Amino acid sequence: MQNNARVKTDYLFLNQSALAGTYLYSSRNSS
Repeated sequence: MQNNARVKTDYLFLNQSALAGTYLYSSRNSS
């Protein structure tokens, strides 16, 4: 159970990082 929560947290963290990376990349590209 704890391991499952760990995986879910890691997935959320990676997803957030991907979103931030895409946002930074697109904002840097537009300028």
